[in-house]
Amino acid sequence: MNGQIVRLSVRAPSEESQLPRPRKSSEDGKCKKIVSIGQGRRIFIPQDIVDQIIRRPLSTIPPPLPRNMSSLNDDLSQFTALFSGKRFDDLFIYKIMEKYIFKEARGLEDIQRFLERLSSLAIYSHTNVPSICKYLYVFSQDPRGSDLRNAFFSNLESDYMNRAELKEREGPTGFRNFIRWVMAAAHHYRN
Repeated sequence: MNGQIVRLSVRAPSEESQLPRPRKSSEDGKCKKIVSIGQGRRIFIPQDIVDQIIRRPLSTIPPPLPRNMSSLNDDLSQFTALFSGKRFDDLFIYKIMEKYIFKEARGLEDIQRFLERLSSLAIYSHTNVPSICKYLYVFSQDPRGSDLRNAFFSNLESDYMNRAELKEREGPTGFRNFIRWVMAAAHHYRN
């Protein structure tokens, strides 16, 4: 079939396909749909079944993050994707974090906002948390990383001290993700 044009024959429409499209019937005062199921057979579907809301399958993407999480500045918004539930390559995570942390104009306040953002996002998904904690540890070993280490531990400690409030506010899934965040941080800083 290299370079040849293939023509397919098209049959004339059969009687089945010429049946009327689904239509509404108003028998018994209730509106029903008439649907053809092939071979000349038709079924009546009650309107209450037609009007039911179809639920979203469980395997679809998670709902978007709350509005207050997505309204921070553009530099920090790139980290939202890391907590979307999709697993990213370690090199990709490393490049994003290195680019943000080691920019010339980053001060202690920027680093603190960065770590607060990571902590608040870690509650929603734990997928890339081990890699993120690993690179936070790697970057904290840099001579310029002492601010990063101090800010990370103070932020983590304050969140851990308020864990009862966090558990009540975020529920069991959010609390489990937070515990995984703390465990990954402790693992990488211990080893």
